[in-house]
Parts: sequence; structure tokens; C-alpha cells
Amino acid sequence: MKPVIKKMESCTIDKDTGEIKAHQYTSFQKVDNEPSYWKTYDKNNFTTKKLVPLTHGQLILLFCLLSRMNYQNEVYIIGATKKAITEISGIVEGTIRNNLMALCEAGVLKRVSQGLFLVNPLMFSRGSWKDILQVEF
Repeated sequence: MKPVIKKMESCTIDKDTGEIKAHQYTSFQKVDNEPSYWKTYDKNNFTTKKLVPLTHGQLILLFCLLSRMNYQNEVYIIGATKKAITEISGIVEGTIRNNLMALCEAGVLKRVSQGLFLVNPLMFSRGSWKDILQVEF
């Protein structure tokens, strides 16, 4: 059980008799911060149609990248990122490079510059819908 951080008490009293008509206790508990997340969208099965042809390795890489995506839908892939992906997934660096190209060809990712990729915001995003609509893919 989470610790109580604030308690409130309120009473409704009859002005004529002084009698307590209603008594209410409210307590507030601390809530943990939301864990890291990403959203997926599948309007008209758009995402599903893009993902079905992908290989198991490409999907594993995609999920590794989504966990590193920022709120601008960007993923930076540097040496340390590739090493972490290899440790988590077992995918070797050459295969990571090939899978990145396949994800770009499938329209899931877009290469912006060396080491910087944009995730298709119509498929996966972080943040509010208003901000997501501002991402140019």
C-alpha cells in the first residue's frame, strides 16, 4: 500500500441544531511516475500491413529502437546503441545495419542523417496527439 501523503476531512453541520449531517474523509496517496512508453496506431490496419512482412529480427530491432525513441520520434543509433541492442537481442552489428535499411524500405523508419532515424508517427509515437501530428515524416 502506498503511503498517505495528505488527509482531508469535511463536515456538513445543521446551523439550527448544530448536528453533524454529513462527514467525509478523503486521503491522497502518492502515485509512481508512469514508466517509459510508446504508443502504436493502426488506422485502417496501416501499421499491421507494414509489420506483417517484417522478419523476426527486424521486429526485435524495431522494438529495441522504440524503447529509445524520444518525444520527437527520433532514434539516435550510435556505437553504444548498437552494442546495447546486440546485448539485448543477440542481433550482430551487420544485421542491425541490414535491418535498419529494411525498416526504412518498409516505411517504418526514415533516415534523417548518419545515426539519426525518424520513426513513422502514424505507426508509433510518444507524447500527445497534438505534438505527434507536428512530426513530419
